[in-house]
Amino acid sequence: MYLTFDDGPDQLFTPILLDLLDHHGARATFFLLGRNLADRWGSDEVQDLLNRGHAIGNHSIHHRKLTEHHPWSVAVDLDGASALLADRAGYRPTCWRAPYGDRNRWSMQWPRP
Repeated sequence: MYLTFDDGPDQLFTPILLDLLDHHGARATFFLLGRNLADRWGSDEVQDLLNRGHAIGNHSIHHRKLTEHHPWSVAVDLDGASALLADRAGYRPTCWRAPYGDRNRWSMQWPRP
């Protein structure tokens, strides 16, 4: 079983969730939203999440329906979130989750190394 969480980090609930996962010895992947990360968490908080054994993934910056935007706009959004995650985590995540599960052939060509 895989536990995954989208749209974080949240100032209040993500730390509570991390403690709960620790208590039960569970690990999860957190698909972090760039706009929330930029406003709420720095490198220390992301490193704490990683040090607890969790993984991170890209969930975009703006949480838009990807199929409603030009592929270049989608790439800029996802690449921007990846760069922000790399700044906070020290590496670019290789996994991502489309907001709303909204994908098409253009969005599925991302990520690029």
